[in-house]
Amino acid sequence: MRRILAYAKENGFTPYTSTLAEAWRASIVGLTDNLVASIKARPEPAEFTPHQDYTADPGTAFGVLEAERHRSRGIDLGMFMGLMKYYRQSYLDLVKESELDTQLSAKACDYIIRYFDSIELGFVTEWLSFSSEDLNKELQHSNRQMTLEKNKYLTIFESQPLPAILLDQDGLIENTNNASSEILSGLEVSGATYYGGKLRGERLPFFKDELAQLAQSDQTKLSFEAELEIKGVQRYFSVQINKMLDVSDKFTGYVVILMDLTEIKRAEALQIEAERRKVELLTIRAAAGTTAHEINNPLTGIIGVFEEFKDYQDQASVELAQMGLVAARRIKHSVEKMASIENPEYKPYMKDRVILDLENTGPSQDT
Repeated sequence: MRRILAYAKENGFTPYTSTLAEAWRASIVGLTDNLVASIKARPEPAEFTPHQDYTADPGTAFGVLEAERHRSRGIDLGMFMGLMKYYRQSYLDLVKESELDTQLSAKACDYIIRYFDSIELGFVTEWLSFSSEDLNKELQHSNRQMTLEKNKYLTIFESQPLPAILLDQDGLIENTNNASSEILSGLEVSGATYYGGKLRGERLPFFKDELAQLAQSDQTKLSFEAELEIKGVQRYFSVQINKMLDVSDKFTGYVVILMDLTEIKRAEALQIEAERRKVELLTIRAAAGTTAHEINNPLTGIIGVFEEFKDYQDQASVELAQMGLVAARRIKHSVEKMASIENPEYKPYMKDRVILDLENTGPSQDT
């Protein structure tokens, strides 16, 4: 398959052939299967006589069928037979490059030459059986079918919900579907690029570096995420750029597919913020619980002092004053501890003047 494709490219046939590898593979499968059938039907190379019924030959029948298919596509006889010469050459190359002995290789080459002669007889027989009028009708029918097929695939392309952009080998826009046209120009009319020429020939306003990277590499595709400003709004996209799958090298360009991730990114951002707030709240709650515990201890001490005062409220004033001194110290210690919880850098003030007086002179009657 690679050999016949190389011959077709070298000699200028590929502008009129399929771009897909499967079409070339199928042509080789069809030829090879028919060649095997011919060998089974007639082990020796074909010989031709003036009154021979060629239609009974597998190779000729195959040629008639292929002539019908290709003639209706607008391929003329000379072009078709020219390409078939290189199909034959590819099979001969295969035999010559194999490890067959000389005698068997020569017989195989003779068989292949006669086999392709039979196919060519089928081509000529079928092509000459058609009048000009029949040929015009066939071409008209084929044109209608191709137009329907083109419209079908164009409709599929335009209906694709994901934005799709077709670029040529220079990165210029060839076509855009409805979803991508809305992003690029604000147009929401299907077929605006294909029929109206909108955006066609313009350079894609973004992904310049990524396109250059793909063009200079052996990769066939490139995937990445991008942030774009569309109509003044920041939007996020998953981007995939593919080189066009064209084994004939006549359509060399790129297909750009965009997937809008804006809502997903926004949802992710909200979730991350919610998780951050949740952690922050749990941290605050834990700190508050610890702080409350630390504050409760000195408060309990303060409350306990006042409870003791209630128990001894009927005792002598001197004894009560002495208890007050101790209680004041305990209260002062508890208050300072509470202050240090709020402010770790807190430094206790000088001893309260009342406490100093009590320590230095003892309690007075007024105290």
